[in-house]
Amino acid sequence: MSKPNGRQKRAIENLAKALRPPPVENLAAALNECFGAAVEAGEQRTRPLLEAQNKTLRMIWRQCGGSKDERLPIDD
Repeated sequence: MSKPNGRQKRAIENLAKALRPPPVENLAAALNECFGAAVEAGEQRTRPLLEAQNKTLRMIWRQCGGSKDERLPIDD
């Protein structure tokens, strides 16, 4: 697991605080914050990979006879 960034660290700290006999609303808010931080971190890690795959797919499309300006079938 990667080192948590500032937002993830705050979310985890808030979750730890909320686990002490809390009102349910505090726990739900802390869990939502942790989920949001995890989604953001996952997006930051996967975006470069997806962009590289998209670039490679378009390069292969052009090599197989598709034009550079032509849309891929998956673009629809």
